[in-house]
Amino acid sequence: MRHRRGSPRAGRGLFLASTAALWLACGGGGELTAPTTGALEVTTSTTGPSPDPDGYLLTFDDVEVQPIGVAAAATLSDLAPGPHRVGLAGVSPNCTVQGANPRTLTIVAGETAAEAIAVVCAEAPPATGDLTVTTSTSGPSPDPDGYSVTVDGDGGRAIDVTGSVAITDLSAGDHQVGLGGIAANCTVAGDNPRAVTVVAGGVVAIEFSLECGAPPPARGTLTVTTATSGPSPDPDGYVFTVGGGPEQPIGAGATVTVANVEAGTTAVELSGVAANCSVGGQNPRPVTVPAGGTAGVEFTVTCEADTGRLAITTTSTGSPADPSGYTVRVDREPTLSIGANATRTIDGLAPGPHTVELGDIADNCAVQGQNPRNVSITASQTTAVAFTVACSATTGTLAIRVAGLPEGVRAAVTVTGPGGYRAELTSTETLADLVPGQYTMNAASVSSGGTTYAPSPASRTVAVSAGAAAEVAVAYAAASAPSLNLSIAGFNLTQSVQSFGNEVPLLSGRDALLRVVVLANESNTATPQVRVRLYDGGTLVETLAIPAPADTVPTGRMDGVLGTTWNALIPGSRIRRGLRLLADVDPSNATPEADETDNMYPSGGPQAQSVRTAPPLSVVLVPVRQSANQLQGDVTTANRDRYLDFTQRIYPIPGYQADVHAVYTTATPEPLQSDNANGAWNTVLSEMAALRLAEDSERHYYGVVRVGYGSGLAGMGFIGLPVAIGYDDPGDRGRIVAHELGHTWGRRHANCGGADNPDPSFPHPNGTIGRIGYDLTDGILKQRTTPDVMGYCGDPWISDYTYQGVMDFRGTAPGPGWSSVAQSTLLVWGRIASGRVVLEPAFRVVTRPVLPERPGAYAIEGSASDGSRVFGLTFDPTEVADDPRDGRHFAFAVPLDERSTARLQTIRLTGPGVGMAAVSAAPASLRAGPAKPASATLSAGGVTIEWDAAAQPMAMVRDARSGEVLSLARGGSVLLPAVVSVVELVMSDGVRSSTATLRVRP
Repeated sequence: MRHRRGSPRAGRGLFLASTAALWLACGGGGELTAPTTGALEVTTSTTGPSPDPDGYLLTFDDVEVQPIGVAAAATLSDLAPGPHRVGLAGVSPNCTVQGANPRTLTIVAGETAAEAIAVVCAEAPPATGDLTVTTSTSGPSPDPDGYSVTVDGDGGRAIDVTGSVAITDLSAGDHQVGLGGIAANCTVAGDNPRAVTVVAGGVVAIEFSLECGAPPPARGTLTVTTATSGPSPDPDGYVFTVGGGPEQPIGAGATVTVANVEAGTTAVELSGVAANCSVGGQNPRPVTVPAGGTAGVEFTVTCEADTGRLAITTTSTGSPADPSGYTVRVDREPTLSIGANATRTIDGLAPGPHTVELGDIADNCAVQGQNPRNVSITASQTTAVAFTVACSATTGTLAIRVAGLPEGVRAAVTVTGPGGYRAELTSTETLADLVPGQYTMNAASVSSGGTTYAPSPASRTVAVSAGAAAEVAVAYAAASAPSLNLSIAGFNLTQSVQSFGNEVPLLSGRDALLRVVVLANESNTATPQVRVRLYDGGTLVETLAIPAPADTVPTGRMDGVLGTTWNALIPGSRIRRGLRLLADVDPSNATPEADETDNMYPSGGPQAQSVRTAPPLSVVLVPVRQSANQLQGDVTTANRDRYLDFTQRIYPIPGYQADVHAVYTTATPEPLQSDNANGAWNTVLSEMAALRLAEDSERHYYGVVRVGYGSGLAGMGFIGLPVAIGYDDPGDRGRIVAHELGHTWGRRHANCGGADNPDPSFPHPNGTIGRIGYDLTDGILKQRTTPDVMGYCGDPWISDYTYQGVMDFRGTAPGPGWSSVAQSTLLVWGRIASGRVVLEPAFRVVTRPVLPERPGAYAIEGSASDGSRVFGLTFDPTEVADDPRDGRHFAFAVPLDERSTARLQTIRLTGPGVGMAAVSAAPASLRAGPAKPASATLSAGGVTIEWDAAAQPMAMVRDARSGEVLSLARGGSVLLPAVVSVVELVMSDGVRSSTATLRVRP
């Protein structure tokens, strides 16, 4: 099969597209551009107690390309095909990338590679920093005993009046640093205590400057002591003043000495006390300092448990909202009720982290965001948390509006729906709380005072959706003599293509689309139902009720519009021999008609359907690798269905069973060419036929190749023999497979797109399908002007002619000539193309004999060295479709015992236009020396097989374990891409063969 650019119906052949554009079809065509780049999707996952806080940097080929989160995905596009390196940078020291980082992967043009990178993070070390406190004191009378440094009320670190103290391992964050024990004649410049922020891993410096004046002439010493009790002491201590002087810090349980206090009575005040704490006794309190002596004052502080409050707010949206509200639970405490739109405050919560969960949510409502949520309670403060709940309706309404009846006359309306729902109405009414789904309204005629009132519409099906209001209006009118008449023009069952007379037989077990054509004699707004009864022989097995597809009945046939027929999908379980159908329109007589006697089809009773059985398609897909250019056909177990999906849709097959062969290497010296000028396409096709016989298989063999050109030959297959080959283009491979399989089932070309040698019996103009087709998978009609798959036009379907021809071939075609028992045979094969005869070397193989089905004009004869006949047969070679060289091929497995094989010296082919061709075994006496021993060696590209081609020009290479043939190799050497451990090498000298089992050497 060939593809080409240009006019869809001009010139010869069907050509494969270049990378710039692919002309696929006649009658509209389409263009494809082969992809030249690929893409990569990278996903990250992170586990462990301390994930990297700022994520990572994605690297591609060791270049940082973009940030990526700890659990995220990123896609890189327009990547050149080939190997690349991908990894993560910016990973925290406590985290480790699992596996190689970076790692190597391969980008393929037109595909998206996927790579998952996992990171495990250990517990991160605590974040701490250091603090350096420096003092400088000036003035005539410095503090005689120095000072003390406090951090968050924690004191006791002595420091000279001019000195420095280092404090290490402070948690990162804000702290209060103060200077205490300051003599009364000294003053700190600036705040005391003062705020400082410690940076993780850093050192922060803070300096206190003090000025000390002359002390009073009469002075003494004062000691201030604090004692704190209770469950929640003040976390950062207090401050005190002496005689209204500057503040000094003091811990929650500490003593601070103040020198140079003026003798006499003074006041000491303690402040900076947390809200949950209270100072016992008088504050400030007087104290008398004796000259030259020491006085003391003690403050007792009591601290209650320090708690906070949590205010929980709910906001509900949508309709209907949850009528009973919700419950809220903090940690594992009992649940409390809260309204749908309300606020509830919970007191007495300990400071720190808590979880809050909203519960008892109605089925139609959902909490937006996290639930439960984490909150942090701060002492003596109110923390707010808000939950938003979105509610959606789960039911809908249906309003039935009745009009046109006189007062007192009751309507007759019935509504049915999901779950057995049924309601009977006599007037306008709105049905509420309906489960979403399809509801059918049926209205019947009513009579009053001798007048009959007819409803319109008599039946209507509507969809009721959650939260929505549907409506049906029923108008009654006094009935007059009807002029409308309904009838059924026919019906058909379509599995792929069908005439309306049902001439195309059905395939047992496969789904089918039933289309019933209802016609009216005049314009109308009728929406009648169609009833179809299915019978198995004489037994009724199912009754279908098909609603009207539109709000009118057509007055003429419009088969090409799906919405003009009453349609139903019939499951494959009903399609079997004995199936009969009977259809009638308006079975309940809901639509008044002029004639009620012609509503049934066929009028004589159920119509029998022609149903046949057929076996599934059994096929072996062979990826072919060309030694000449290393190109290999892309077919795997992962993509094999993409080759066969189109075949399954159009052909009369109940299914398929497809296996993927090991890679087959063809040793043709030149690669496949677009015009097959070198005959390489014929060689590969011939090898596929020999491969099938050598592997003793009755299945279809389809070789998948990759071509190295932009337009030209894309497929080739035998007519009537189950062997074909085709290219692997992702956008076209399915069509090529279907076309070439059609040839193997005896089909010739349809005259579309310049196809060679069109079938003169093809009945439809311009190679079109000529009937209405239907794609059961996509639910799409195929118009009569759609090209047939056996032509060279794109976007094809299948005609009734091709469909029934394939069905007849698969049901009645004679067997392939196999006997029932495998035995020793001689594989004799070759081809005739462009007047040139190729008689390939023969091989002795164990398989079932395959001989010509009938005598023919060509003869093959094997003879001994004395001229006596060893075997002989006549035949007509098999024709090849889509071959510009008009090739004809043959391949037979001739029963021949060991003694007869040993006598064989020459094989001759004679026939019209070829004269005679022969192949003979060269006598050993004429060889230059002993035959070179065969070998199998592991190499960089796979396994290299070598043998003496001078003595034995061709070798059949098998995987000794599976028995699959890996190559029919020529020239004394072949490189197999797959790594095998043991091979069986069958080497032919032209007529006889010898076998060696080789273990692959490193």
